[in-house]
Amino acid sequence: MVALIVVAVAFYLYYSSTSLFNVPVVKAMSGTYTLNDVVEVNGNVVAFAGSSQSNNISYGVAGEFFIQNSSYSFFNLGDYFQNGTIYSIAYNGSAFLLAGAQYIREGNVSVLQPEVALYADGKAINVSQLIPSFYTPGQAYVAAWTGKYWLVGGSALVIEGTAQYNVPFLVKVFPNLTSVDLTSRLPAFFYSPLSVGTGVYALSSQGGQFAVGGSHLFNYTFAVFNGTSFVDSLDGVGLILTVANSPDGWLIGGFNYSSKPDVTLTLLGIVNGSGVHFIDLKYAVGVVVAVGYGDGEYVVSVRIPLINEASGTVSEEGIVLMGKTPTSLSEVYAGINVSVNSLALAGDHVVGVGYKVSNQVREGIIIVLRVT
Repeated sequence: MVALIVVAVAFYLYYSSTSLFNVPVVKAMSGTYTLNDVVEVNGNVVAFAGSSQSNNISYGVAGEFFIQNSSYSFFNLGDYFQNGTIYSIAYNGSAFLLAGAQYIREGNVSVLQPEVALYADGKAINVSQLIPSFYTPGQAYVAAWTGKYWLVGGSALVIEGTAQYNVPFLVKVFPNLTSVDLTSRLPAFFYSPLSVGTGVYALSSQGGQFAVGGSHLFNYTFAVFNGTSFVDSLDGVGLILTVANSPDGWLIGGFNYSSKPDVTLTLLGIVNGSGVHFIDLKYAVGVVVAVGYGDGEYVVSVRIPLINEASGTVSEEGIVLMGKTPTSLSEVYAGINVSVNSLALAGDHVVGVGYKVSNQVREGIIIVLRVT
C-alpha cells in the first residue's frame, strides 16, 4: 500500500512539475495505418492527415478530431490519394490543402506522382495539375498557407542515362487555382549539383515571411523568403524535417549524421538574424520529428531507438518535450513503439499525431496533452 502511494505521488509530481496538469490522452484511430500531420482548426478542433492500408494497398486519409469528446470524422476524398498517402495538411480558415503522392499507370509501369487536393465545403478538388508535370515521378511532402497563397514542397526523380537524381520543388498555389514554380528562386545549394537525398520537407509562415527546410545530399538546406527574395539561407551537415516560427526565430528540427551509417543524431536549433544556434538535447541519438510554438510554449517531438540488451532487438520510443524556452524543455509524454510525427497547439491543448505498433500491427494515434 505504501509503495502504491509513493508511485501515485511521484506520478502527480511529474505532471505537476511540467506545464501539464492532467494525464495525456492517447486515442487509437481505427482503420488508419499512420497519421503524418496535424493542424489547428480552432481551439477545440484539429485536422489530421495520413494513410490507411487495405490488402497491402495504401490510401490517403484526412479528417477532423474534436478534442472535447475525443471523436473524429473522415473527409470524403473520393478516389484521390488511392494507392498513395497524404503527408501534409494545411488550413486557411475555410479550406484545407492536402499534399501527398499517388501511384498512377504510365504504360506498363506504375509511377509515383505528387498528389494535391483542395478540400472545402465537404468536397475534394484535385489540383495536382498545378504541380508542373516534370516533377513526376515525385512526391509532395509538405503544404502551408501563408495568409495569401498556399505553398507545396517536395522532391522529384530525375533520370539521366543510367543515373538517378533527386531535385526539390517549391510551388506557390493561389486561391484562384493558378500556380507559380518557385524552385529556381531557391538558393542554388538546394538543388545544385544534381544529387540524391534532395527535397523540401518543411515549411512555415509568419508575418509575410516563410521558411523552407530540406536537404541536398548529406546537407540540410534552409532559407527564409522575406516577401521579395530568399534571405538567411544556410546549409550544413544533416537534414531538416520540420520548422516553426517562434519569438526567438525559426525553430528547426531533423537529424545529423554520425560515424555509423545506421545511427542518426538529433538536430534542434534556432535560426535568426545572428545565424543558427543549435540546442543540445539529452537524447543525442535519434530524430527530431516535429517542432511547434504557441502561447508561450515550445513543443518538440523526438523519436529515439531502444535496444533490448538481452535480445539485441531494436524498437523506438516517441517522446514529446515542452518548455517556456527552447533550452528548458521537459519530457511530458513518452511511448514505446510510438512515433509522434506532428504537433499542433489548439486552445489549451497540445495535440500530436503519429502511430503506435502493437503485436507487429501499426495503427494511427492522436495524443492530447492539456496545458495550463
